[in-house]
Order: sequence, then C-alpha cells, then structure tokens
Amino acid sequence: MTYQVYVGVIVFFLVNVQKGHAIKCYSCSSKDDEACYRPDLSQLTPVQCGMKTLGETRDKAEGINRSYHAIFDVDQASNVGVHDLVCLKVIVKDGNKDYVLRGCQLAEQQHLDICKRLQDSNTNTIRKVFCSKCSNEDGCNSSPKTFSNNILLALVCSIVVKKFYTV
Repeated sequence: MTYQVYVGVIVFFLVNVQKGHAIKCYSCSSKDDEACYRPDLSQLTPVQCGMKTLGETRDKAEGINRSYHAIFDVDQASNVGVHDLVCLKVIVKDGNKDYVLRGCQLAEQQHLDICKRLQDSNTNTIRKVFCSKCSNEDGCNSSPKTFSNNILLALVCSIVVKKFYTV
C-alpha cells in the first residue's frame, strides 16, 4: 500500500468516528413548533440525550398521532447506558399533513429499530415518509446541509495529501 492509501484510510476513520453515547439532538415536533421544520435556521438548541429526552421524543410522537405512543415506548431503564443514543428525524404524513419529529432514540438493535416500527405501522391515514438516525455529530438531525463538513474535511485532506506527493 502506498502512503496516500494509508493517509486516506486514516482520514476516513477520523471523519467517521461515532460518539453516540454523549450526543446532543434537536428535540421538537412541527405539530407544536413550526421551527422544527428548519431547526438550523431557528433558535432551537440541541439537547443532551438521556432517559428524559427519550420520553420527550415518545410524547412528541404521541402528539402527532396517539398510536405512536406504543411505537416509541422503549424500556428506557434497562437500555439507557447499555446502548448508545442517536438522533432521530422522522417525517410522517397524517391525512394530508406532513409532520416532522426530531429527538433522541436508542441506537438500532436486533429487537429495536424505530424506523422499521414506523414502517410496519403504516395505515391509510398515517404513514412514515422518511426516517433516519445519526450519531456522527451533535445536532445531526437538523435540516440537510448543502455540503457536509465531513465531506469538506475529506476533500481538504485529499488535496493536501496530493499536494504533498506532487512536490
């Protein structure tokens, strides 16, 4: 392997380090707060994930549709601290209205995948449109950015490495 490949592999791993256990996420529901559609453009601040925020995410989901209480109900006491927490962004359609839910959730496990639970609960009146989990940086469940910081960092590193070898 060449030096460039080693540097590339190291940069890749540095850029993609996970830190899910201490993550801060946006926590809101567009049903209660229009700022939830674009928290990156509002005064919303990410909150530290923990047992309390897991319960808040469940409550906000139930505020969108009562059936979501059971879907978001997790055995918090036995899982928090054992499994990492991740940020969650969900878009659901209830009737003809789209709602955004952002919050904290347990990392995917063999018996728990919130996105699959939402997909399996689809009905004629309420259905999951989008669901994603992330733990790569605080506030990663915000609105999509036009250019990811991780991609920018990888691009800069690759340019520096290329310059280093062409000199």
